[in-house]
Amino acid sequence: MNRSFEDTRRRADDSLSDMERRRTRLMRTHDNYMRHGAVNAAAELMVRIEAMENEIKFEEHMYRMTFY
Repeated sequence: MNRSFEDTRRRADDSLSDMERRRTRLMRTHDNYMRHGAVNAAAELMVRIEAMENEIKFEEHMYRMTFY
């Protein structure tokens, strides 16, 4: 299957957008945990959020290196 450069770029952009949406959803869940006093669950979730933020930064860097 041959993909065009633009198709590959669009798919990479969609993937980054999906990652951002997942991070936003996790942040909302974290805020709900904090609001309801589930501090331990919020702390565990924050570890996942930080890992996801690092992954997003790496993917954005690779995106810029590849497509610009």
